[in-house]
Amino acid sequence: KSPILSKYPHSLVQYGFDISRYPLLNNDECKSKLNINNGRKNILFVAQDVTVRRKGIDLLANALNKIDPTLFNIIAIGSGDIESEVNKDINLLKLDHITNSSELNIAYSAADIVIIPSREDNSPNVMTESLLNGTPVISFSNGGMPEQIRTGENGIIVNDISSEALMNAVNDFLNNKYTFNRNEIRNYAIQNFSDDLQTSRYIN
Repeated sequence: KSPILSKYPHSLVQYGFDISRYPLLNNDECKSKLNINNGRKNILFVAQDVTVRRKGIDLLANALNKIDPTLFNIIAIGSGDIESEVNKDINLLKLDHITNSSELNIAYSAADIVIIPSREDNSPNVMTESLLNGTPVISFSNGGMPEQIRTGENGIIVNDISSEALMNAVNDFLNNKYTFNRNEIRNYAIQNFSDDLQTSRYIN
């Protein structure tokens, strides 16, 4: 759309991922491994530092604090304080910064939904890793997220960057407005993010 650059050819090559590092794991088994298999839906939030305003932890906390806490658990990965942001009656599992992909896969697979509440972002690895694990994503419509997330298919895109809009999207998910198929989500990610595919795109 740029008046300066639009006359030049453009190519989009996604990040490439080694698919073999992201096996499809059983949701219930992973919940049990994290001791968070209590019949509620698990919401996962991942950030290197959860206190960075751009990552939107305040928007997420404000949204979740207005929702019935008996409906969900929060799994939070990353450094920084999230405990003070959410209501104390919300069941929160806080994990330190994780770099081991196998441990991350367990967290992604234990989650029923991953929320990326960033005010601005690029095409974050959290989104792709979640999809490779078959877990749908809720995200605001910014960065590369709306290029990959299809509401009702592999997640929910929230057009208005606000805690109210995010709360409504989470409520829709918790109230089963959408039915997601983990195998289909993973297959989409494999077809679009494999390192072999991106290599061929660079060559072309």
